[in-house]
Amino acid sequence: MKPERVVRENVRTFTDLPNIGPASARDFALLGFSSTHEPGMRCEARPSNQETTLTHTVLFGCGKNRLRSPTAEQVFAGWPGIETASAGRGRDCPLSAELLAWADTGLVMEATHRAKIAARFPAQLRGTRVAVPGIADLYDYMAPERVRLLRAKVPRHLPPAAGAAADARG
Repeated sequence: MKPERVVRENVRTFTDLPNIGPASARDFALLGFSSTHEPGMRCEARPSNQETTLTHTVLFGCGKNRLRSPTAEQVFAGWPGIETASAGRGRDCPLSAELLAWADTGLVMEATHRAKIAARFPAQLRGTRVAVPGIADLYDYMAPERVRLLRAKVPRHLPPAAGAAADARG
């Protein structure tokens, strides 16, 4: 059974919902929310842009989930047919078995990230494609140079329909 979609404009965190305590990113996804991350913030939520079930889930990962993967999550969050999340090895939005189970595709910024995930979560990676676009940690969160690199290197790892929609947007 599929959970009902929760749409609430002013929800900042999961605890803003009545009678709900702290929750994981998986709980957000089940309720139709996408996680949002800014440096120094805990996982927060925004209502999903999509009104229908999204067809492809993408998990972006990096070492600490402070710069690269949160930027990628934001850059690709609005793409049609894509639901995004980000995680890392740090305390804020840590990578979990639940997030890996949620993802259709994982994109990690360096090959070392993929090796560490494979060693820690071998069972959860079965059936999940993990690609490495090769984005070095040289720029700040949402820096134009980082956004340009992500837009150049990530689309080839996304489903064809999402890439075509992005090309049409420019």
